[in-house]
Amino acid sequence: MVLLAILVVAILSLTAHFSQSSRLTEIFNWKQVDFAFPNEEERRLAQTRGQFVAENCLPVSLDKWHDRLFLAVPRHKNGVPSTLNYVMLPNSNNKNKSITSPILMPYPSWESNVREARNLTSVVKVQSDPCDRLWALDSGVVEGKMEQPPSVQVYDLRQQMQIRFFQLKEKTDYTEESKFSNMVVDVTSANCDNAFLYIADSGHNHIVVYNYRTNDSHIIHHNYLHFDPLFGDFTIGGVNFQWQTGIHGMSLSPLTRDNFRVMYFHPLASTTEFAVTTKVLQNRSLDFSRSNFDFKVMGSRGTGSQSGASSLDEETGVIFYALLVKSGVGCWNTFRGEEYNEKSMGLVAEDNATLIYPSDIRVDRTGVLWVLSNKLPVFLYSKLKPEDINVRIFKSTVRNAIKGTVCDEM
Repeated sequence: MVLLAILVVAILSLTAHFSQSSRLTEIFNWKQVDFAFPNEEERRLAQTRGQFVAENCLPVSLDKWHDRLFLAVPRHKNGVPSTLNYVMLPNSNNKNKSITSPILMPYPSWESNVREARNLTSVVKVQSDPCDRLWALDSGVVEGKMEQPPSVQVYDLRQQMQIRFFQLKEKTDYTEESKFSNMVVDVTSANCDNAFLYIADSGHNHIVVYNYRTNDSHIIHHNYLHFDPLFGDFTIGGVNFQWQTGIHGMSLSPLTRDNFRVMYFHPLASTTEFAVTTKVLQNRSLDFSRSNFDFKVMGSRGTGSQSGASSLDEETGVIFYALLVKSGVGCWNTFRGEEYNEKSMGLVAEDNATLIYPSDIRVDRTGVLWVLSNKLPVFLYSKLKPEDINVRIFKSTVRNAIKGTVCDEM
């Protein structure tokens, strides 16, 4: 009887693991990424000059537009030839169907990725919008030093050309201590000029709000944007480190009755979720003494649930978020009206081999969830093994991802 009980438990455990893992389908993987140089001679020359060092190139952010998947590769270390790139997605009509480790193609061109003023220096986040534009957050930081002022660059995806370059304002929007790693675009296809961009600066624990129409920016401060000192210790991929990272994860609800949204957000070194209306964020003359209570504490995900990237599906109301320490992806349904706590959280996937550091999460406009894992802590504080798969991209329909979890609509 004891042996039978152990066998049943083992089977149930394996079934649960398979169920969680099967919700995500691995689309691409790389041991090391490569780039589409004009020819082999150019590649060899770049390697000789130290302009291309494969082990130093790590994608950290992704987003999909039609048949393209965009990837940001910051210049954290030397030898990153192109910081904004894309790969073609496999489909029944193209030859990429069987390619699992595609070569990265610079966007919009090789020339745009040359480290010069107004070009792309070190892109840390990409996001496409319903107006067929690609937004790129450029930290300007190369190998730990600010080489260019941080900037927001917007591209017309149909014309493949830059249509906006906004440089953040020194001493107000940023300093050398700033750490820009995330952004979220707030816009509808009905009014493309009325767009806002919310940028997380975890170094100063504030949000930079960029107004596309006025081409100007302002800062939002609040205590909830700071890290929690109780949750700054991490062990991921066998590496232990301490991060004092504030505001990072941001996701937006559908438009509410007053034509604004709710931003759900969290510091990375924290287990607490917060919320605020974008009506407050967009108010550049904000009186913090009066608006303090517009920021709400949603609740806690529980011990060991520090989270980075997040994304909300407008159709189901489900927020998907990275579980950094647990090497997984969690979910919470904003439409169900349930209290934000461990009991109302769902687990989409968890895998200590394939999901080490889910660096980015994105729900596209067709209801597909994308997840990028990249072993970032190992990359930063140790060394990635070139014989191992170090970068993986997964996808799932939102409804398949939440099926059987407490996030499901039923």
